[in-house]
Amino acid sequence: RIYHNGSNSFIQDTGVGDLRVLASSIKLQDASENTKLEIENNGIDVTGHITASGNISASGNIYAQKYYIHGSKETYIGSSDSGDDLLLEAADDIRIRPTDDVLLYGNDDTIYTHFDGVNKRVGIGTSVPATTLHVSGSGAKFLMEKSTNDAIIEVKTSTAGAYFNANSANTANYAGLQLQGAGSDLWFIG
Repeated sequence: RIYHNGSNSFIQDTGVGDLRVLASSIKLQDASENTKLEIENNGIDVTGHITASGNISASGNIYAQKYYIHGSKETYIGSSDSGDDLLLEAADDIRIRPTDDVLLYGNDDTIYTHFDGVNKRVGIGTSVPATTLHVSGSGAKFLMEKSTNDAIIEVKTSTAGAYFNANSANTANYAGLQLQGAGSDLWFIG
């Protein structure tokens, strides 16, 4: 039945079973006849915000201009199914713009990469990067490899001097610069 109680209008199913509306298109509009919800053969279009107190699940794509996530709670985007990947794909840039840090974890809850948004630093193997790029760990190593000739590392400054600093924390150890050719030591400075 359809009725009005003096304040609101209602459509009430008083029978047994579902209330079904069979149509090729269903539109819910505001008082100015602006469509806020439209159900068609190819899906549902919503104009405005969707607020959900539970999970939103989809077997297909979810498109929105912006996703707003609850500011005081952790938010998970991904799959709980083993072996599933999370793919972020864009025709242009992918931007992550937090007001604080970006942390990339391994599957053992270890922070592998820490982007320090406040100090504008990147830490690999450390959660407290002390400089612009800070690599730390028992196997800390930097490898730059080029498939063709002439791999070049350039240190450049626009005003003052530029230099390499090899610093051994223990004076009993060594610090220096080792140069190799075809796997053989050519020079060792230090």
